[in-house]
Amino acid sequence: MNKRLQSILILTCKSPYLDDPKVHAPMGILYLDAAIKRDLPYVRVDIDTEYDLSDDGIKMFKEYDAIGVSVMTPQREEAGRILNKVKSVWPEKVMIAGGSHVADYTSDIAKENWDYLLKGDGERNIIKILKGEAIERISTDVLMGKDLELIPKPDRIGRRDFLEKHNYELKPGVKSTVLTVGRGCPLGCGFCSSARSSTRWHNIDLIKEELRDIKELGYEAFYIPDDIFAINLEKVRPYLYAIKKSGLIFRCNAHAKYMNDEFAAALKDAGCYELS
Repeated sequence: MNKRLQSILILTCKSPYLDDPKVHAPMGILYLDAAIKRDLPYVRVDIDTEYDLSDDGIKMFKEYDAIGVSVMTPQREEAGRILNKVKSVWPEKVMIAGGSHVADYTSDIAKENWDYLLKGDGERNIIKILKGEAIERISTDVLMGKDLELIPKPDRIGRRDFLEKHNYELKPGVKSTVLTVGRGCPLGCGFCSSARSSTRWHNIDLIKEELRDIKELGYEAFYIPDDIFAINLEKVRPYLYAIKKSGLIFRCNAHAKYMNDEFAAALKDAGCYELS
């Protein structure tokens, strides 16, 4: 498949197993959105978590050259329904799957009729697909060093309506959102698609800009969904300082293996309200 594409809809699958699937905004698709806007400004990009697979609702897919779907393993059947419904009506539509299920169960999802499967970071390979630059059907990419530092800032301001569809409160009455600080995790948990991967930190200047956007949108708190944010005190000190300066409170993920009194005190001082 070697055709330049003009439009893409990026979806996260519905999660019927959750009481409320619209709690934490899926930042992964916002990073893809930002990368496409920067590198391919002529491409129309829409993002959403809402869709209708009825015969009438499926018409929303017609106007896009490509559909990108982020899939976690509990969503695999839902992703298959999207794929099969779209392909049954428009077999030429370019269907792209990414997310943790693609990374963990590649051989299983490869049996399905996806045109492309993106493992790891998707920013560079989704650009290649849209430009019509042939890549392998199953591709893996990991952004490191300068490449990770140069990722564009998610367009929170432009995607205000999308973010406000998610109703997260870190504590009652406190409007909250999501902030990704890094990617990967060195621990070896068998259930995790990030296991035994190096922790790759986003540029501190990018985080400062995102914190400003979060405040501008009226949020008072955020959740850091990184597998383990609280993993190395010296590494996270600049981020904690930036967070403290912002005046926002936050929740993050930690592991007892790396926690001590000094680390706990530093987190609290920066505004950490809750640890997972």
